[in-house]
Amino acid sequence: MTARPLIMLNEGESGKIVEIRSGRTLRQRMTEMGFDRGSLVKVIRKSGYGPIIVEVKGTCRIALGRGEALKVIVETRD
Repeated sequence: MTARPLIMLNEGESGKIVEIRSGRTLRQRMTEMGFDRGSLVKVIRKSGYGPIIVEVKGTCRIALGRGEALKVIVETRD
């Protein structure tokens, strides 16, 4: 298993959240949106220069800025 930033996953790839590398405020906001340690996240759309669309816990779709997605560390199977 490999840990890497969420932004590095391709469309259709998924992983398990292992860490959010940010300050307290952003980390709390991400947790409130469902980005908990151990949660599954899947990249739905990642094209162009805008935000990426991810699915959290298989139920909720969220648009994340690329800077935010860079701070979410996920573990994937290679």
